[in-house]
Amino acid sequence: MASGPLRSIGCCKLGGEAATGKALADLVELERLTMLEVNANLSSPAMPIQTVFHLFGSTLGRVMPRFGIWQSLIKMRAIDDAKRSLSNVLTRLYETITLPSCEFPALVAACAVRICHRDTIPVPRMTIGCDDIDSAYRRIPCAQLGHSVFGVWSPKHQRVHYHAVYGQNFGLRSAVTNFSRGPHLVAAFCRRFFALPVDHYVDDWILPDFEVAASVGQKCLKGVCTHLGLPLARRKHQASAPVNTVLGVRCDMSGVASQQPTVTYTPDPDKCQECLCMLRACAAGGERDSAGNPVGLMSGGVAAKLFGKLGWLSTAVFGRIGRAACLPLVARQHRDPPHVTAFTPAMWSMLEFFEAVLAPGRVPAKTVPLAEDAEAPAVLWSDASGGGTLGTVCIDPVSGISEFASLRCPQWLLEELGGEAALAPPPWEAPPRGAPRDKRICQLE
Repeated sequence: MASGPLRSIGCCKLGGEAATGKALADLVELERLTMLEVNANLSSPAMPIQTVFHLFGSTLGRVMPRFGIWQSLIKMRAIDDAKRSLSNVLTRLYETITLPSCEFPALVAACAVRICHRDTIPVPRMTIGCDDIDSAYRRIPCAQLGHSVFGVWSPKHQRVHYHAVYGQNFGLRSAVTNFSRGPHLVAAFCRRFFALPVDHYVDDWILPDFEVAASVGQKCLKGVCTHLGLPLARRKHQASAPVNTVLGVRCDMSGVASQQPTVTYTPDPDKCQECLCMLRACAAGGERDSAGNPVGLMSGGVAAKLFGKLGWLSTAVFGRIGRAACLPLVARQHRDPPHVTAFTPAMWSMLEFFEAVLAPGRVPAKTVPLAEDAEAPAVLWSDASGGGTLGTVCIDPVSGISEFASLRCPQWLLEELGGEAALAPPPWEAPPRGAPRDKRICQLE
């Protein structure tokens, strides 16, 4: 079982010997990151392949080639290719994890407001603090080191070095599930022993608390994590404050103690610009067509990453706008063949939509009311209503009145949004075979 992966390491070796320029610089950076792990006692020292066979045998050791992904212009993340070693194919997961959303602080604040109103006491001011586990995946030990061995080409020594990760490898499909058990235990312990309303998003801690508690909650959390071998990263520590950034979303809890208690969310401007830059880079990438225009470069992996980032940002925007605009990313990730990477017209429309929505000063904030309202809220729905028409339904649950309205989109706007697709006949008319059809509901809304 190990012979195939070991032969793939040989291919990496030949590539490493011939590497020049940027490829060689990437290998140098990858070796530097690997040595940082070794020096921090997160991975074993380098060993020859004979030692791998001696420790784990020829069937227990599954060597993963290591490569690097640049997460920014200055930061690379080392990834162990568990797909190439067939480790992921042979891994079967029977459980999954449930992660909180950025609305978790609002849920905690709503509980506090409800209790205070019930007991007729003033609502105290609240803050939110954030922490991050340092080298998180590497901190949960692995009992089967033979399955965490990776190989990396050393430009300095001109040979492949083999290491065993003592924790979880980036690249293993089981890593997230295996890791999450640790912080889940810490969260349960802190809730019961310290009454901390804490939760974790993988390795990120979210801790809303009362302002009078100052930093006591974060100190308790840090003590528990340290004693369990999950040290917190100092550089990512955000001390408790009324306003903090939670996973790329600015959470404002300064309105919890007001007459109309609220928590307000806005996407972080830097995160918005990061997503827009990624979309622009994809649109400008790839080869050129006959007219010299870029055809774009959007792989399935990049589409999945963008979909996650934009989906998370949309949770902090009023009305969860942008979900329909992301459908081209879903199609690229799940339906398009792997070799298809062109930036489609639907993706251009998506880029234009987010250019308008995520621009500075245009993002509508999301305000979450915390006090219970005796009256049920009105419900407003909008959707396509025939060809080129947007329909709206408004329902008042108190009076029971329902109102309906529709508006036909101007032809010039249809043409600007959809081109030829916008000129397709309405659904009650049979369109010619092969006629282009498309939806632009999100842009019209």
